[in-house]
Amino acid sequence: MTMRSFLYASAQDTRIDDARELASWHGLPLTFQIMVSQGAHLVFPTIAGQPGIAIAGDFVAGRGRLLAFLEALRFRGLFDETQLRAAIAKVASTMFAIAPTPAYVTLELNGPPDHDLMQALITEVLDIEDLINQYLAEWATMKDDGQIDEMWGQLGIPHSTPGTASAATNTPPLALPRTYSNHASLPIQRPLGVTIVCALQIVFGVLSLVLSFVAFGSLSATNMPLPGVYAFVMFLVVGLTIADIVLVVFLLNGSLVARRIFAVVTVIGLVADLNRLFSGNVVSALINMVLSIVSLAVLYSGESNGYFDQTGHRLKATT
Repeated sequence: MTMRSFLYASAQDTRIDDARELASWHGLPLTFQIMVSQGAHLVFPTIAGQPGIAIAGDFVAGRGRLLAFLEALRFRGLFDETQLRAAIAKVASTMFAIAPTPAYVTLELNGPPDHDLMQALITEVLDIEDLINQYLAEWATMKDDGQIDEMWGQLGIPHSTPGTASAATNTPPLALPRTYSNHASLPIQRPLGVTIVCALQIVFGVLSLVLSFVAFGSLSATNMPLPGVYAFVMFLVVGLTIADIVLVVFLLNGSLVARRIFAVVTVIGLVADLNRLFSGNVVSALINMVLSIVSLAVLYSGESNGYFDQTGHRLKATT
């Protein structure tokens, strides 16, 4: 079965007298589903003026999720980046041009109401991260087969190929709903910069631990002035190193909380390095400051933001 989908913005999800149409599409594009995925709930379909199925979600949260997905999609190498960048700019312009900012966004499908279709659709929207990964896996295969226009059609954003009209709007309608068992989930690829930063943190942590053990072992029982203090410091170093490694493991897995903690700890370390810099330890302080600043720049780069955003939302969806 095929149908047409409509995307509307409104102040209320139950009364849509003030509804404003944002877009419409043959079939159900992924961008429409992402847009209503935040706080998604079924509503009575009345906007399109005929029977159908409707899902409403939080407009602001959905807009943020959609733009984050599109920004991360740029680094997948699936779509032409110039065309995708232009498409993202148009989407953002449309979404931010609405005043006052609506509270809800509604996705409505026209066609005969169908309970199984309705349940399948709301299930997909509520598990949007899995659906995104299904599309990413399929698009990788489609790109190899040269099905670029079909990919744009599934994405749901009009694009213009040089010298032609908007190609995606001419693609065949997409059957609904998608079948879960026919699509493999594609793991989110970790940016190389994140891996390098985390690897360096582990190396520095292990080196710090080894040097501490060496220093502690070099002090014999006879010349150790305060053995209790040294033992406490040793246990503290071990504990902090273990905590640092655990934090890095969460960073590798894309935890947004771990990234925030790392940023706070790094900023505190920068303050301490400034104090060391003015105390005469210029070389070591400068090295630490440069490494810290570079690490933060890598972890908060555009590519890393896309990675942490996708994995962070996936972790929320599974908890």
